[in-house]
Amino acid sequence: MKYICTPVKHVYALALFLLLIPALSFGQTAISGIINSYWEVISVDFCNNRVALPGIAVGIANGDKVMLIQMTGAETDITDAPTYGTVTDYLEAGNYELLTIFDVNNNVITFNEALLKNYDAFNGKVQLVSVPQYTDADIVSDVIAPAWDGKTGGVIAFQASGTVTMNANIDASGKGFRGGIVQNQPGCFGAGAGSANYRCDIIDLCGGNKGEGIGNNGGFELGRGAPANGGGGGNDNNTGGGGGSNFGAAGIGGQRLNTGLADCKGPNPGLGGHALIYSNADNKVFAGGGGGSGDDNTGEGTSGANGGGIILIKTPTLNGNGFSILANGASQLTTANRDGGGGGGGGGAILLDVQSIASPLNVEVQGGDGGNVDNGGIADSCFGPGAGGGAGILWISGGTVSANVVLNAAGGQAGLTLNANAPALCNGTSNGATAGSAGGTLTGLVIPESTTIFVPLTLEVFSDTIVCIGTEASLTTLTTGTGTLTYDWSNGSTDPNINPSPTSLTTYTVTVTDSRGCSLTGEVIVDVKSNSVIAFAFPDSIILGQSTQLSADTLGNASYSWFPVFGLDNDTVPNPTATPIDTIIYCVIAVGDNGCIDTACVTVNVTIPEPSIQIPTAFTPNGDGRNDTWQLIVNPCYEILDAFVYNRWGQTLYSYKAAGGSDWNGTLLGQPQPMETYIYYIRAKCSEYDYEEIYKGNVTIIR
Repeated sequence: MKYICTPVKHVYALALFLLLIPALSFGQTAISGIINSYWEVISVDFCNNRVALPGIAVGIANGDKVMLIQMTGAETDITDAPTYGTVTDYLEAGNYELLTIFDVNNNVITFNEALLKNYDAFNGKVQLVSVPQYTDADIVSDVIAPAWDGKTGGVIAFQASGTVTMNANIDASGKGFRGGIVQNQPGCFGAGAGSANYRCDIIDLCGGNKGEGIGNNGGFELGRGAPANGGGGGNDNNTGGGGGSNFGAAGIGGQRLNTGLADCKGPNPGLGGHALIYSNADNKVFAGGGGGSGDDNTGEGTSGANGGGIILIKTPTLNGNGFSILANGASQLTTANRDGGGGGGGGGAILLDVQSIASPLNVEVQGGDGGNVDNGGIADSCFGPGAGGGAGILWISGGTVSANVVLNAAGGQAGLTLNANAPALCNGTSNGATAGSAGGTLTGLVIPESTTIFVPLTLEVFSDTIVCIGTEASLTTLTTGTGTLTYDWSNGSTDPNINPSPTSLTTYTVTVTDSRGCSLTGEVIVDVKSNSVIAFAFPDSIILGQSTQLSADTLGNASYSWFPVFGLDNDTVPNPTATPIDTIIYCVIAVGDNGCIDTACVTVNVTIPEPSIQIPTAFTPNGDGRNDTWQLIVNPCYEILDAFVYNRWGQTLYSYKAAGGSDWNGTLLGQPQPMETYIYYIRAKCSEYDYEEIYKGNVTIIR
């Protein structure tokens, strides 16, 4: 076809170009080609809010917007059974969110907002994708993505705060999970009976390679079992590969039919990828699965086709202008000859967080078509075509799909036998290969994008300390973290600070947990010291008027304080002399060299003896036999040294010593003394004391 340019058309094109200049000059950005950058992520540290790349981060800077997404890592059934490849747990596969770069340090990238989801880069594939930010974006030629290569790619993502105007397509078709690569396997499996295995490895060679999906194939690359949304490989001999899937399940590959007795049999084609579950609650997104390869023993089979990629657009207004957003699964366009055809790829996922679609927009998430076969032109056998891929999903914000959207979410078609010379059994048919299932839509999309600023979780515990037994330790925490922090001490406390009273050396641990479930544990050691003092008195029993020696243990003690201080000669020495007047308890507070305090007490018993001398204060010397004399009754330990009685003029009326210890009968030189009061003076001594006692008083003669 020839295209003839006329001057009128040149004028129209020039006018259109001139009309575009003002728009582009006022904040509208022309975009085309590959607009995203991609980095493989080898580890994700959720609690420290960062990821690590395999090498120095290049082309990424603080403040950049990125998308973190885990492409694979689902847990699947890997038993050699019909259940092979079913998803038993999606785990972190399909998790994604938008983030802002806070720091780039060599190969470590830290995010500004707190991660919302978990990622497992060890058991799955995780990548970081740049998300360009525009005011108004004008798509001037097709925006595309590099194909997923097992580490990065397959994603288109961008945001605009204003309007996105489409003057070309956005296309991630065939950029998703990879199809199984066809490989030659000469000979026939199982003595020509074909293989029924759902899985096998490169040594067994039971069939074609499986397509790639979100799951782990368990180390079994070959065989008809479909690994999650990847298609199963066509089994020996010459059967077709299963299709890849996504929202819709994929088709089954075609069989080898019309075989003679000597021919290798092919009753077990590749199974189609399993349909994946989408929900607003889980908010996961998946690329389309790759188709399984056809079985090949003559070098004429075909590989499985790639699945569709992922497209994410966030903008208030999108002008479709009749253009298309495409995430179709790829079709196997090469015709196999005397081997099996590859399965079609599963459709991808298109996420539109768009408030208004202002003009017609075509959206396609179709499954890819399976590969055809032509039997190499021979007329005696039928080979297995590839299956159709399952379709993908359109996921939009809001509650309904805009009337301006024209969606094509059809499943891919199964391949056909194109050889006109083929047996009637298979001529123009799919030999049992089936189409993929249709895809669908989901509303209520909320792109995960945290508004919580990440605060690193830190913990310091103060402090390793020494306390005296019976006293409290003051243990405090200094923490930072995201959201509300909770505390869990080994003694059961949930307070940030505690005041325990340990009785021995004790290690206290505290775990602080932030609102995201991340935790740190710290510990503090409290050493308990004690001081021991013993108080005693020698002797601890005394007679009134005596003294005793108090004593406190001096081992390890630095200072002393005795109380009460009554009767002590010094209350701050370890061994004061005490002269109490009654039974008393003396206590000592001892401060040890380690600063700890202990108290000990001792009782000093004071014995007050019976009165030493009983002295009558009156007597009646009238000869009636009662109280006729002044009789001194003496305690056994006492000896009267002398006793005197004086009248008011000082005249000695009586001397105990002179009287030979006899009582006074109230006379002087035999003459009765008048009735009045007299004065006595007595000296006595107890054998237990070294001193004399003096007694003075009055005695009255009554007649």
